[in-house]
Amino acid sequence: MKAHIGVDVDSGLVHTVTTTAANEADITEAEYLLHGKEQVAYADAGYTGADKSAARKAWSGRLRASATA
Repeated sequence: MKAHIGVDVDSGLVHTVTTTAANEADITEAEYLLHGKEQVAYADAGYTGADKSAARKAWSGRLRASATA
């Protein structure tokens, strides 16, 4: 089991928590972790490409995925 956690970058407060099976790709949870008011979102490499899917086009250019997981 994996936990996916959305945290406000300014306050450090958790606003969203979701869970998935360990074998499910992280990218499937990206749309549930963002609430829509983000100016930028930071994520690890498991979320690379999340801003490219049709459902997430509004985040294009705002998602910063690190090169390492």
